[in-house]
Amino acid sequence: MISQSFRRYSGWRGDAPIASDDQSQLALFIKKAKTFKKPVRLWAVPDTPLAWKWSIEAGLDYINTDQPKKVGEFLNTRIKKATQ
Repeated sequence: MISQSFRRYSGWRGDAPIASDDQSQLALFIKKAKTFKKPVRLWAVPDTPLAWKWSIEAGLDYINTDQPKKVGEFLNTRIKKATQ
């Protein structure tokens, strides 16, 4: 696994869209990390639904959270919407 602090790349709080400069830096890190063919995880990502959505869309292999029940509900809702 490749694991890195989210705060190394961004101070985003997960309550508004992520800044494009931060998004670019994170995308570059994730792309480079994926070349090693290992799962990619960022820790200290904001623990909000917007950040969980971003984590999925950014291609992270793990969502780092202190709220596993809420993340489970979030993911189940996404799956239900995708299958309707």
